Amino acid sequence: MNKDKIKDDETMNSDSDETPKKKKVKINKKLKLEKEKSASKKILDYDSDKNIPLSFINYTNYNPISRDDLKNGRRIFNNKTKLNPYDNNDPEFNKNFIDFHQLFYEDLLLTYDLKDDFNISTVRMKTRASNALFSTFIYDGEFIESLVNGFKMPSIIIRHEENQKYNAIDEHGNYIKFVFPKISQALKWGKFHSKLILLKFPTFLRIIVPSANLTECDWYYWGQIIWFQDFPLIKKNDKKEKEEKDTKRSQDFRNYLKQFMKTFMPHTYEGKKFWTDLNINFDEYDFSDTCVDLVASANGRFIGDEERDLFGLGRLNSLMSNKYFSLSKNDNILIQCSSLGVSKQKTFFSNLYKGFNLNNYNNLHDTNNVDLFYPTENYIYSSEKRKELCTCLFFNNEAYKLYKDKLHDIAMKDKFKDRGTVFHSKIFITGKRNNKGNFILNNDSIIYIGSHNFSLSAWGNYEKNESQIAIANYELGVLFDCNVLSFEEKLDIYNNILFNFDNPKYSKEDKPFIIENII
Repeated sequence: MNKDKIKDDETMNSDSDETPKKKKVKINKKLKLEKEKSASKKILDYDSDKNIPLSFINYTNYNPISRDDLKNGRRIFNNKTKLNPYDNNDPEFNKNFIDFHQLFYEDLLLTYDLKDDFNISTVRMKTRASNALFSTFIYDGEFIESLVNGFKMPSIIIRHEENQKYNAIDEHGNYIKFVFPKISQALKWGKFHSKLILLKFPTFLRIIVPSANLTECDWYYWGQIIWFQDFPLIKKNDKKEKEEKDTKRSQDFRNYLKQFMKTFMPHTYEGKKFWTDLNINFDEYDFSDTCVDLVASANGRFIGDEERDLFGLGRLNSLMSNKYFSLSKNDNILIQCSSLGVSKQKTFFSNLYKGFNLNNYNNLHDTNNVDLFYPTENYIYSSEKRKELCTCLFFNNEAYKLYKDKLHDIAMKDKFKDRGTVFHSKIFITGKRNNKGNFILNNDSIIYIGSHNFSLSAWGNYEKNESQIAIANYELGVLFDCNVLSFEEKLDIYNNILFNFDNPKYSKEDKPFIIENII
């Protein structure tokens, strides 16, 4: 059955971010971050009187991003890690990065020069998020609980739990409630792998879709991609404004977000208890200005045209077919993920091409349209930092045999300073290559970022003549709407990605970094 195809994909390659347990790697004898963590514990501490993250005093120098630089969701950010701090002499470089803690402030602290001697009492007055919802695969309690408790911010944290047979809720202290989504026993190897943050402010709802889990390593060491947008509150008792703002685009975005959340938080829709706790009601916000479509995966089998097209490759195909366009055999799909799953190659690529609505996809089993970007051994071994941070990478020898002729090494763009980054991001981009092999973005190019890795577990497997789809994981990402964004805006997004998609394919001497080869 098709179940085995998905299971092989998951078991052969965990498609997860979790560091392998009870295994030692010969690099530096142990893969550990103790020396980094001991120096960075101040990130986790708070001023007891003012509840201000001391990371802003000891770590963040300043962020010169202006309000105009935010572009209202029409761009991406990279996380500001310890490996790429702000450069006081290069404001153009700084515009590409944002600090995790900034997201919890209404104005993102954009107006402050956050040096060691800045005025804490002034920052204290800035409006912080009042309520929050997080979803994550890996959870670091020290990292997030100090922030939630310090801000006294009621929060729901949806997180993965192995072998979770039913939806569970657990109160954790005064401000946190954990939600553990159930995993179907028919697809029990699935993971809750989605990353989502909702932050409520007095006049808007901030929606954040990162590739990062709720851990210090994810946000301050690995390379991540982040999208967020602030959606304004519709004025109460203003019927005219509500009718004007409640466009089809706004309704589609809102309804899809509700559908996805209902798959793992059904109790939210039973008396709205959790929305009462968080005081977040999607119906009160205007989503008409969004420039993205949400693309989610949910654990389960989805049967029939309507259900099949809700999630995973079904959702992707529905958007491409009904809203965007068809790819041609001359289009390329560039893919960078931290995990490349194993599957029967023709099955997976046929599924992938179907999702991207590639014309004549059934005849394209040669898979010439896909380029995979994954680090070589040399890329990892050439940096002491990367040797310590390589545990988010999942690939194996069986998958290497399948994808060998499609692999490109990772290389940082010249304008971004290479300080040993290992990328945990997940990016899919369509376009064309010219005669010299250089990638060309065009008006119809599609850009996806989110939590989906390159695997059937993440995207799903079509079954029974494509009448249904089986998906193992919960995932979430955004697809930038090529009908809304200008070419210049898409080019800015592409240029803000830290690594180079024109990097050549592996040479005969190159080998991918495969952690099982050094254990």
